[in-house]
Amino acid sequence: MDIKSLLGKLSDQKASWFKYRNNCYYYEEKRPQSDEEFLNRVATSKTLSGLKEWERTEEYQKLLAIYTESQMVSDLKDVYDTLLEKAKEGDDKAVKSLLQVSHKIKEYSVDAKKAYGETKKEPEDEYAGFTTE
Repeated sequence: MDIKSLLGKLSDQKASWFKYRNNCYYYEEKRPQSDEEFLNRVATSKTLSGLKEWERTEEYQKLLAIYTESQMVSDLKDVYDTLLEKAKEGDDKAVKSLLQVSHKIKEYSVDAKKAYGETKKEPEDEYAGFTTE
């Protein structure tokens, strides 16, 4: 499940606070520039203490973990691109790291395909048995 759909299950105030605190706005949304602006535009109370307390809850922490993981996948692509360029230049460490990152990306891809209901059998891992140690 993606962060957008999970935030849709929260109250508008909590969803807005999460997006504000983690800067995860979507195209059509404008981010408040300060806590004060957030209070004026979104909050239903006069202080942010309730929302700041909510940040310490298990619910918020789980949402944060899911959001962070989704960001990590994007960062992994950036790392892959950088390693690919260095590997093409002949950097041995980059080649080893690229193989590791490629394997991790493949794992994410398999999980994504399962999430979208694609059930065809995955081909054998071309790097099976290859170690980088």
